[in-house]
Amino acid sequence: PGDLELTFANLEFWGPYSNLVQDEVLRSLGGDRIRMLWWGGYPASHGGRGKTPFPLSLMKDLATGTVMGNAWFDVRAGNNHGFFYSDLKIADDVAAYMPWHDRFKDGLAQLLIRNPLKDEGILLYWSHASHTASLASEKCLSPRDGLTTLIKSFYRTGRSFEFVSARTLARLEKAKVVFLCGATALSDAEVAAIRAFAARGGLVVADVMPATMNENLAWRDTPALTPPLADLPRPHFVLLNKKLSYEAAHESYPGVFDKKIVRYLPDAVLCSYPYSPTDENAILRTRGGNGFDLVTAMWPATDLGAKLRVQIHGRFVYEPMVGFVGEEDRSTTFDFSKSPFVCRTVFAERQEAPTFSIAGAPRGGEVAFAPPALVSGRVYNLTVRDPAGNVRWRFVFDREANAPKRMFLAYTDAPGEWRATLLDCATGLRTEKSFSVAE
Repeated sequence: PGDLELTFANLEFWGPYSNLVQDEVLRSLGGDRIRMLWWGGYPASHGGRGKTPFPLSLMKDLATGTVMGNAWFDVRAGNNHGFFYSDLKIADDVAAYMPWHDRFKDGLAQLLIRNPLKDEGILLYWSHASHTASLASEKCLSPRDGLTTLIKSFYRTGRSFEFVSARTLARLEKAKVVFLCGATALSDAEVAAIRAFAARGGLVVADVMPATMNENLAWRDTPALTPPLADLPRPHFVLLNKKLSYEAAHESYPGVFDKKIVRYLPDAVLCSYPYSPTDENAILRTRGGNGFDLVTAMWPATDLGAKLRVQIHGRFVYEPMVGFVGEEDRSTTFDFSKSPFVCRTVFAERQEAPTFSIAGAPRGGEVAFAPPALVSGRVYNLTVRDPAGNVRWRFVFDREANAPKRMFLAYTDAPGEWRATLLDCATGLRTEKSFSVAE
């Protein structure tokens, strides 16, 4: 199998392919490369046609951060991969879930994309050599076994994580814990970096004995990573000696596995459900904005209507694109009655509506717009309506490069009082101003 890091090394775009581990590796190690899923087909492998299964997978990719957008590629009428019937009517299942997706297009998706996931110091180790070893020998456990199980656990418990690999060992310098899953084949340089990480006080957790091979899949005489890794007063290397997938599948009751994993994680909990749901579509992800936390949550569509008190850290809670929710203390209610996707921003201080200026002009002239001070992580939506209330322009922007500065009126545009509304997508707060268009 191909080495994913080598595959995208010199590419500006590389799309994930609905593989949980590889998609997260791409998100974490791929940097700012454009990541999109080309949809339009595969309903059979993604839950089938219906109101909930297929759109859940689309929203899930935005919630987890594995994609920066979605694009349709198959619109052939009557085709089983398309979304048109033979008479060019939009398919019923597509019409049912498109309203869920429409809410993303005017700033919410951009808000999710522009704000990175919180850094909690939790790393998962990706070793392509170890993955190859598991395909070559039954003696080697596949890294995907433990990684898949841990990722799903972190989704349920709201913990943020990143990946580290042989090419990104510098990431270990700021980490607090690293999980080695099926890390059978590691080079001497990787072993040395992991030992140095432990010597600095970092915690290493392995599902099975790591580094029994080198990076060329040659068996070592003795494993290169065995306890103790360093002379430290507290445990720094935990060898579980078990398949995590088996452990999770045979827990005595839901949540037991998650509680076991939490013991190895840093203390800070940014957000969490009141209990560990068993459905893998229950996801909590926290992004770190400029002065705020952005919490995205998904709940099984089969249980729409659920209202959960979710633990948060902050005081003033807003619903992006909507407005102020309330002043909360340590927790807030997530209401999944309208959609399986809920999003909240949490601030330490109450926020103000955005400010801007806009100057009118005669027909055929130029309308001048001055946006608010633009800071990293904040996204704005400017909507301009003519005297009849029709939307003339809509801009979504987050930085000077894509902020509208000049808008040109047509000679046929209606004269009179026009209205401009500026929405702060993070808070849902908005400011409306009017300007005149002269004859």
